Amino acid sequence: MQVCQYLSLSLFNRFACLAAVPDSAEGGGGKIVGAVDAAAMADANVLRCFPGTSEYLYISGMAVDNAYRCFI
Repeated sequence: MQVCQYLSLSLFNRFACLAAVPDSAEGGGGKIVGAVDAAAMADANVLRCFPGTSEYLYISGMAVDNAYRCFI
């Protein structure tokens, strides 16, 4: 999906890029250790799969520093 197409499907003012920083007790010092893009979307092709739904949350670009990942 191209960026311009992605943004056209995102509902107005319903997009966020969230950043994770360690707690100051962990010595984070403002270093970003993770990020994720989240958008409320309203693509008719997707919404057909979820009757009665007018939007859905689309997560993309998730990244986490290896030192902060939890492996189970």
